[in-house]
Amino acid sequence: MPRKEIVALIHDSKTVAMISVIRSLPDVDKCIMVLAMSTGKRWWDDVNIIPMFDKEPRDTKLGDQVLVKNRKYVLTINGWELI
Repeated sequence: MPRKEIVALIHDSKTVAMISVIRSLPDVDKCIMVLAMSTGKRWWDDVNIIPMFDKEPRDTKLGDQVLVKNRKYVLTINGWELI
């Protein structure tokens, strides 16, 4: 079983979920994994997601961010970019 780490999903400057991803993946692949897990019907019910919100969140969209250790990425029209 691959080793995991936790990354933060940020919508509108607020952390909405902590998501378990495969540790050995490159950061951009971790962000892609987060995007895949944070869209669709009731995405927060996934076993790999720890929800951190009071009201039902929206799907991840352009401008949202993922924090991987001390590096923050933003979803742009061109994909995930380090900020």
